[in-house]
Amino acid sequence: MFKLAGNVVLEKANYSNVNISDEYAWRRVKKTSELIMDPFNKSMQNAYNEKDTLRMALSPDVTEIGCFDKICNGFEYIACKTGYTIVASTDTPLHTPNLRCKKDADCTLPGYTRCDTALGLCDLDPPDKKVVPPLVCLSLSSPLVTLSKEKCDGVDDTGSEMSGVERESTVNSINSFRAMINNNCTLGLGIPKPASNYRKVKYNCALENKTKFECSSSLTPETFISDDKTWRTGTLKLNNIASRRALLHNSAPIAIQLLISPQTAKVDKDIDKAVFIKLFMSEDVTEVGCYIKVCGNYEYMACKTNHNHTLPYDAPLYTPGQRCNSDADCTLPGYHTCDATLGLCDYKSHYARRMETHDKCADMQNFYMERVAEKCDGYDTGSDIGNLERNIYVYFVNQFRSLINNECDLGKGNVKPISNYRKVKYNCALEERAKFDCP
Repeated sequence: MFKLAGNVVLEKANYSNVNISDEYAWRRVKKTSELIMDPFNKSMQNAYNEKDTLRMALSPDVTEIGCFDKICNGFEYIACKTGYTIVASTDTPLHTPNLRCKKDADCTLPGYTRCDTALGLCDLDPPDKKVVPPLVCLSLSSPLVTLSKEKCDGVDDTGSEMSGVERESTVNSINSFRAMINNNCTLGLGIPKPASNYRKVKYNCALENKTKFECSSSLTPETFISDDKTWRTGTLKLNNIASRRALLHNSAPIAIQLLISPQTAKVDKDIDKAVFIKLFMSEDVTEVGCYIKVCGNYEYMACKTNHNHTLPYDAPLYTPGQRCNSDADCTLPGYHTCDATLGLCDYKSHYARRMETHDKCADMQNFYMERVAEKCDGYDTGSDIGNLERNIYVYFVNQFRSLINNECDLGKGNVKPISNYRKVKYNCALEERAKFDCP
């Protein structure tokens, strides 16, 4: 029924211990919860110290993966197969270092003839395919960001204890919330209709200056509350600076707390959530500025946007229409580029978007999602995972592979890249092969 690519090995694994990987099967287990960080995601984040995870995810021979997941007596068990060795009998090198792909001509293996230059991986997708990231509808954990005082745009000393990285993270977080509108995401009241000419937000140092505040003896997280023009949040300052997370994203509502009517595009009157939604997700908003200050044992953040406050409070968040899929769909002045992966109109050109720097070695984030069981490509394997989660497994593996070809530090120094390093895709036959019964 399912086809396996290449000369893969399909020996049946011994499932007498469902928490220990063997030669051809990778396994993990964890306690269950309603909002999960599943064992696969957790191991991908800890893969630097897990040889079996490294071999499963990073072996150059691997181009397909399938995983079987089962809830048993309050625990979640998962087993994955790739058709290749996962626990090697000898500690052999994972790959032979060479050069990563930088152009299509560098990808010479059959079926993988296009270079994804951002990841440095050879792709099987056609160049005109619009690929929406599988995480676009999920509430991700906040990225790790060090608290550091840096001038805004390199020149404006506002006094904010905010780094350039955190300003960029703030913009990215807001745009990720806006993308939820245009990608059929299920929010707190259902799936909202998409918005036409829905624009990306950019950072504005003048707005940062307008949000400036001072510490005082009366300032506490309980008194530092939002109003209709300023969103505010306060959180305990961490002693371990390496564990600090970007403040806006860490304090923002998750998807199910975004109470936007699918019929009217109006916002529920919950004051704190409503302020966040109106200031950051209204269709007229294109700029944001935030101010961070440490007062005592707490970090405080205040943000403003260029939202039109003359609009009635109960006005719709946006005018429903069609998301952008091409540049022709973006018709507002200064926003003529469509980021089709998010459905948002961008002020940057396609060339500028390709050339802009971003952290190619960033750690992967946690995500939160409800448990759902779906057939794999129309076939019921009995696994407790859905198709979105299958796509996320592939997404994380390919993001992890990009760390190799972007010469990132995986714990023992910067690694060397791999030639013809291919993206991985999902295979339902491997999922069936990984099947097991509850212990």
